[in-house]
Amino acid sequence: MIEINRILIQLDSAVNCANSPYPQKKSIAVILFDNLIEVQLYKRAENSFIWDRTTWYNGSRFHDSRTRNKALSYYDNLLKFSKDNKVINQSDFEILKYAHSIRNSVYHKGDLNELKIELALLIYYDFTKNTLLKWGSPNSLIGYTNLPGYEKIDFGQGLSDEVLPEHEKYFESALNTILGKLKMTENLTKTIQRILRKQIERIEWSIEFISKESKTINFYDVLGRFWYLNSDFFEYYKDGRKPKNLDSILLLYGFLREHQDYLDDIHDLKIRQQKGKKLLRQYRANKNGKYPHWTNLDRIKSRINSMKDNEPEKSLKNLMDIESKIAHLYTDLDEASSDLDGYIMELVDRAKGK
Repeated sequence: MIEINRILIQLDSAVNCANSPYPQKKSIAVILFDNLIEVQLYKRAENSFIWDRTTWYNGSRFHDSRTRNKALSYYDNLLKFSKDNKVINQSDFEILKYAHSIRNSVYHKGDLNELKIELALLIYYDFTKNTLLKWGSPNSLIGYTNLPGYEKIDFGQGLSDEVLPEHEKYFESALNTILGKLKMTENLTKTIQRILRKQIERIEWSIEFISKESKTINFYDVLGRFWYLNSDFFEYYKDGRKPKNLDSILLLYGFLREHQDYLDDIHDLKIRQQKGKKLLRQYRANKNGKYPHWTNLDRIKSRINSMKDNEPEKSLKNLMDIESKIAHLYTDLDEASSDLDGYIMELVDRAKGK
């Protein structure tokens, strides 16, 4: 009984947080939902290992120690193990992995992206509604006492007077009542469309902003703060050299995205700058002066507009595919436009200070 109530109490807390108008509480709901699913998968894997034994009459066990340790140590491995052993299907695996990435941003970084949080809650709601009742309690031994945590709890479903009620009926009634409290203002497909449209709008705005402002502003001066990685940026600015076009600018940000962490770890300034110059020459040569991550935005917008409310699984797959296609373009443009905007504000502040 304590396991059934653990599921129900955590689910009830998740729903209460999800119903809050505060994004901070909604982010807590994401963590609670994600953990609820992880614990269920963990206990199902653990149970399968308990029954999978080496015996004198049955030979060696099916899952070796390496498989067991991996599955019970990291969430990604647990998801893969659950997929390989038919606890979840391929679609569940991809969707839960995506939702877990949102949870990681919330849990580890304190990210409060409200659209992404809303999407994660929709995913978790749909998954728990379809699977928790089917999975039931991971513990086959159901014990009843009047101790807290072991006795029946009224979540709004009402309690019968039976001393030893059927735990399946109690679980189903409480589960349906709790999930029925969840107030979702958007459907999954519309939320996905809003997320993707917002990213496309940012990409298009950044392209226009950079293209316009870089006509009068030397982008090498914008990049001057990276002199400690590559002194050429400042030298080119002093010599009046400018990046040729938007491709040239984005190649610089692609280079920084791929190599800045490595260069930052080099202690000696001269060696770091020398290595930065060499890596940038190699990077540009490999790309032939063309930024490699352009994609057809009109085609993507058409895909976004064609998503249908009655095909949430297809919409989620579209989301994951489109985000992977635009990830580097979005990141590089966002970094470039943010640096340019900050540089312009600095020029304005300097002018005001005169």
